[in-house]
Amino acid sequence: MFKKIVALSISILYTIFLCLAILFIFRPLMISAQSVQIVNKQVEDAILKEDWPQLSKLLHSVSSESPSPEIRLIKGHATLALNRNNESFRLFSSVTSEQDLLKWKNWTENFAKQHQNNTIGHYLLGDALSRLKQFDDAVKSFNRALELHSNHALILNARGGAFAANGQLDHALLDFVKATQVNPS
Repeated sequence: MFKKIVALSISILYTIFLCLAILFIFRPLMISAQSVQIVNKQVEDAILKEDWPQLSKLLHSVSSESPSPEIRLIKGHATLALNRNNESFRLFSSVTSEQDLLKWKNWTENFAKQHQNNTIGHYLLGDALSRLKQFDDAVKSFNRALELHSNHALILNARGGAFAANGQLDHALLDFVKATQVNPS
């Protein structure tokens, strides 16, 4: 009887160990897949077309308390483009943890890779890299976006911010001045 109890206990412990191992091995893959597929086709199309009013409308229920940092930042960029700066600031400042910033980077890397010839994909990736203080890589991503659309005020401002944060104030000033010339509003 004692041998049966020991054998059963070992079997139960082995099963628990196996379940935990599977959880720790596959959970990051599941999280990664979830963060990549957080936007539906309508939202993705609005991002790619830079249809900021439509994107804002589609994401009307998203707030700084919404669970997905990726969606909060996407809406933050839409509201920034629409000059709804207070709302944009609240959404941007709601994403500060390393984990959330890495989710954003993961999503933007996949988005930019899927849409290599789209300006906004590279702009959003540059934003993610800037938030992680990877300013040299952010500037490269903004440069790629500007190769596709050379007079894009959002991207010029973002690259200027990356230059400024990296101590390259002369480059930052040039981008900020050009952005105001392109879009004086």
